[in-house]
Amino acid sequence: MSDHIEQAPPADLGPAGLELWNRIVGEFDLAPHALSVLEGGCRMADRAQQAREIILTEGLTTLDNRQNQKEHPAVAIERASLAALQRALKTLNVDLAMGAE
Repeated sequence: MSDHIEQAPPADLGPAGLELWNRIVGEFDLAPHALSVLEGGCRMADRAQQAREIILTEGLTTLDNRQNQKEHPAVAIERASLAALQRALKTLNVDLAMGAE
């Protein structure tokens, strides 16, 4: 029998981070020190979602001061946030089928 204790998520997590927190805490028994890694990963999930919403509204590219197209800064934010999230999940030794089904 497991001594699994439900951990409340940080109050300021956004929807993506909250969903990830609840899923991981519900499926895995994490050591107390791992919760800070999970919190960081959840914040990165939120940041990636925020960047995705900006990209959907403003597009993948933007114009620089010379009117040349360049990658929208939110693309780099989304990419970096997803990479940080993957590192957090790897650190936690958590394997989720992200976005499956």
